[in-house]
Amino acid sequence: MMTCFSPIFTTPAFQDLKLLQKVTDQVAIPVFAIGGISLKNMSTLTAIGVKRMAVCLDICLSSHVKETVRQFKEILGQQRKY
Repeated sequence: MMTCFSPIFTTPAFQDLKLLQKVTDQVAIPVFAIGGISLKNMSTLTAIGVKRMAVCLDICLSSHVKETVRQFKEILGQQRKY
């Protein structure tokens, strides 16, 4: 079981990081942040304890997909080889 919390960065109107932090602190199931997450703003989420994120656009638009994925994994502290 898990839950998804979205959108996160899609629009300036919805950037409720305090609510996201409250949810992740209070539920026992995994919470995935979704919406507008990029290498540039990902550290904002990790700073409040978010451990799971769904990322699409930054990876799909990258001209160096493998490097972009490596950078995301590095930020998340998941430097594993697949």
